[in-house]
Amino acid sequence: MKDALGDSAFLFWAAKKDLLEKRRAVLVDFFEDYIRAQRWFMDPKNRQEALELIAKFAKQPVKNVEYELQEGTTYYREKDLRLNHGTLQRTADELAALGMMKKMDVKPYIDESIIVEAAKRLNR
Repeated sequence: MKDALGDSAFLFWAAKKDLLEKRRAVLVDFFEDYIRAQRWFMDPKNRQEALELIAKFAKQPVKNVEYELQEGTTYYREKDLRLNHGTLQRTADELAALGMMKKMDVKPYIDESIIVEAAKRLNR
């Protein structure tokens, strides 16, 4: 897909505003744990153990998952789960050009305050 569309953003978290407001504390806790796990998996000193966990989960030999977690192959893993706004906008623009959705500005729909709050907890 990268060869056809360049960097793209098709996988991201989304929720309705009322759910975010109602469950904010639980979501901040969840994303704190998620960010902690992502940091652990992406730390080069944990790579072998992380690959073994991924392989076990996927029921594959480690050699089949060695492409994971390599420096420079972040795929859709921005720092601390942040969304690359430019990439998301380019993806929306490309999908609109292909007739798959109406053209839209994504910025008004992005609220990363929950993950920002979760990351701040870990940076204390």
